[in-house]
Amino acid sequence: MVSTDPIADMLTRLRNAAMVGKHEVRLPHSNIKETIARELVKNKFLSNVTVEKATPRNVLIITLCDE
Repeated sequence: MVSTDPIADMLTRLRNAAMVGKHEVRLPHSNIKETIARELVKNKFLSNVTVEKATPRNVLIITLCDE
């Protein structure tokens, strides 16, 4: 499935994961998504962001905050 709005897709995945109690979200990497996620970590909305090197595309791994 191709998303026409990758930022909205990322935020929807984060919201859905939080609603069902998941602790980690993995999604295709882009620089803008990484920047947004790092800002959310800086403001304590998320716990951690890492980039996993993969072929054909890197993966952004976002850890949600435990509440």
